[in-house]
Amino acid sequence: MGMSGKLFKNQPLKSPKEIHGSLWLLVGATSFMIFAVFWSWFSYPMLIPTLMSDMGLTYVEASLPMSVLAFSYMVLQIPSGVISDRYKARLPIMCGTLICSASSILCGLSASLDFLLIGRLLFGVGSGLCFIPAASFVSVNSPPELRGKMVGLYGASTSVGGVAAFLLTPVIESAYTWRWSFIIPGIIEFIAAFIFWMFAKPLNAAATERKEPKEGMRLGDALRSREIWVLNYIAFLMLGVLTAVSTWAPAYLMEFRGFTQMFAGILVCLLQIATVVGMPVGGMVSDRVGRKAPFLMGFPPSAIAIALIGLLSGPTGIALCLILIGFFLQFAFSSSFAVVLEIYGLGLVGKLNGILNTFGALGASLLPLTFAYLLTITGGYTWPFLAMATVTIIGTPLSFLIRFRRLSLA
Repeated sequence: MGMSGKLFKNQPLKSPKEIHGSLWLLVGATSFMIFAVFWSWFSYPMLIPTLMSDMGLTYVEASLPMSVLAFSYMVLQIPSGVISDRYKARLPIMCGTLICSASSILCGLSASLDFLLIGRLLFGVGSGLCFIPAASFVSVNSPPELRGKMVGLYGASTSVGGVAAFLLTPVIESAYTWRWSFIIPGIIEFIAAFIFWMFAKPLNAAATERKEPKEGMRLGDALRSREIWVLNYIAFLMLGVLTAVSTWAPAYLMEFRGFTQMFAGILVCLLQIATVVGMPVGGMVSDRVGRKAPFLMGFPPSAIAIALIGLLSGPTGIALCLILIGFFLQFAFSSSFAVVLEIYGLGLVGKLNGILNTFGALGASLLPLTFAYLLTITGGYTWPFLAMATVTIIGTPLSFLIRFRRLSLA
């Protein structure tokens, strides 16, 4: 039985008003859970200078905790998508969040790089288990006319987690130690798992299936289409570039521009705040104008901002570049999950979203390492940022290869 049948089995029918209220509660509880997970995800970049000093790490070694996290996250994407298609999505979401909670606390107790890598590896497993089922959970339970908006709000919660990490990590580290920068988000993740289980209840089938076919094309046909591979590259560049910039921007601002940890955290926080706005705005634009608009409007300005950030020295210009990067990268990616559902149908949404996020995680694993390697061999940040800009701008011509359709609502 598909995901829709499992989700809605034995669910009583609700009135439209009840469905609307339940939808907001579902999206809110799911978003808070993902917020907590990504708070812990993004806590590490602010601690890189401290951990390099305490543990004697090189640039490449310092990038490994983010890369192993992204690798284990990547491995879980397709299995978690299959699970979300075949079984109830809430169980892997809960299990994944609890694994994230335990591994975050383990990172806080780590005495060496080896234990830190184990903790981040397990964190990638947990976040990989919960993210795609949660995205599918929100998408499937949202009516077509609200889907872009709801998925955009859900996606923005990852950025809100990043805002919390970049703002609060320096405060927590200065008040206690760097260890509590992992432990406190781990506790919040445990609380978020409980809230999700209590309040994120699936809606009835009439609220979600009424304008979508129950079955789409076969998986093999989908994988032979050009659209899915273009979307895979877009996911690769978006999550990979965003992770690389988020990982290395704090060190760049502190080491090469001489900013304090607190000020660097505030500047990088602007990137995360911009992503909070970019995802839902892009979703609303895709609902009203068309799914292609965010792709065409988002990649060029983000690529230009990435190229410029390594050339600027003043805080005003750097702040503006970070805002443009965060807003337009998330703006560009905002319609991807909706495009998958509308091109390939409800029957493949979990699997294909899993593949999509696999490529995103591959980018998040490889591009921070590539950035660190270029930083090591060039001795500066200009060429690493230019390389990330090149990866980004390629998304613009590729987006023309995707065939889109507007929503036609009865």
